[in-house]
Amino acid sequence: MRTEFSHPVQYVDFNIFPSQDHFGEEISKIFLDRSMLSILALALTQSGKTGSMLGVIKHCLATPSLALPISNIFIITGYSSVQWADQTRDRFPPEMADQIFHRNQLTSFVKRVRDKKNVLIIIDEVQIAFGEEQSIHNAFRQACIMDKEDLYKKDIKIVQFTATPRNTEPFKSSPFSKIIFMMPPPGYISVFQLLETNRIRFYKDLVGLMDNLVYTEVNWKDPKTAVSVNPAVYENIKEIAEYMDEPKYHIIRTGRTYLHDVTILNFMKVFPDSKCVSEMDTDLDILLTKPDVHTFIFIKDKLRCAKTIHKEHLGVLYDRKTKHSFMNSVIQGLAGRLTGYHSNQNSVVFTNPIMIRKYHYHWTTQFEGLKIKSIFIGN
Repeated sequence: MRTEFSHPVQYVDFNIFPSQDHFGEEISKIFLDRSMLSILALALTQSGKTGSMLGVIKHCLATPSLALPISNIFIITGYSSVQWADQTRDRFPPEMADQIFHRNQLTSFVKRVRDKKNVLIIIDEVQIAFGEEQSIHNAFRQACIMDKEDLYKKDIKIVQFTATPRNTEPFKSSPFSKIIFMMPPPGYISVFQLLETNRIRFYKDLVGLMDNLVYTEVNWKDPKTAVSVNPAVYENIKEIAEYMDEPKYHIIRTGRTYLHDVTILNFMKVFPDSKCVSEMDTDLDILLTKPDVHTFIFIKDKLRCAKTIHKEHLGVLYDRKTKHSFMNSVIQGLAGRLTGYHSNQNSVVFTNPIMIRKYHYHWTTQFEGLKIKSIFIGN
C-alpha cells in the first residue's frame, strides 16, 4: 500500500472540456485504492489528452486522500522535442512551467523528484524511449522510483498517456496497475473515420533515387544542382493534383539530408506555379492564414505525436514512404495530425491504410495480447 502523506486540498479551475474533466476524474479515483501505482491511459490522437492530464491534476489536488503540493506534479516524455515542451507549457498553469521535461531534460527531472514524497508523475507519449536502458527507464532508475517498494514508500502515482501503447499485458496482469480508455465525445474525427470516408490514400515514393547517381550535393534552392530521378516519381506526385482545388497548404514529410532537397526539387518540377518552403525556413503558424497560392511545406521530423496544427487551410498531407512500416509511426504521423475536433472535411492523407486497419483491430480489442518489448515501472 502507498504510504499516505496528508496535504491540504487545493481547488483549481482549469479551462477543459467536460469529457476531459470526466476522464481525469476517472483516473484520479483509481488511486483511491492505495495499492494502485500506475495507470495506462489510452486516448486516440488529438482527442484531448492534455486536457485530461489537467483533469487528473485538478481532481488529485482537490481529493483529500490524494491531495499533494502542485510542485510535486511532473509532466515528462521520452520525446526529444522542444515543440512538445513549449506547447505543453502553454497549456499548463504557469507555476508548473519548470516541472515539464522532454527527453533531453530528464536529468533535471531526476534531481527534482529523487527526494520527494507524495508525487504525481504524468508520462506523455509513453511509447517513446520506454525500452530497457532507454531514457525513461534510466531516469526512473536514477531517481530510485523503479521498484514498487520505493513507489509505495514514497507514494508515487504514475499516469502514462498514449494513443499507441507498446505493452498492455503487464498492466492487465499486475495487481498495482490498470488500463483505462477515453472515449471521445461526438464531433471528434478519428483516424478510423478518415479511413471510412475515403480520406486515406496509399503513399508512394516521392524521391526516385537512381542507382549510380550521386545526390549529396543537391540543393533545393538551386535547381541547377538537380540530379536525374526515376520519372515514375513525377507521376506519383501528379496524383496529388486531384485533391488541389482552391489554394491550400500541403504538408509533405521527407527523408533527411539530401532526400529532403531531392523531394522538393521533384515537386518544383511537377508544380512550377506553386510555392515550396522547407521546415527550416518557415513557422507552422503560417497555417493560420489562407495562402494565395498552393503552398507545399516540406518537413522532416516535425509533426509527430503531441503536436497540434491549425487545420482550416490544409489540403494534402503526405507521409514519407518507408521500406518497413510501423503502426505507431503511421498513427502518430500526419494521419494523427488530421484527427481531432475541427471542421475540415476535405483534406486527405497519403500514408499506409493497412497500418490504420491494424490499429483499428487493436483499439476495438483493447490491445489484447499486445506485448512489444518494453519496461514496466514497479517490477
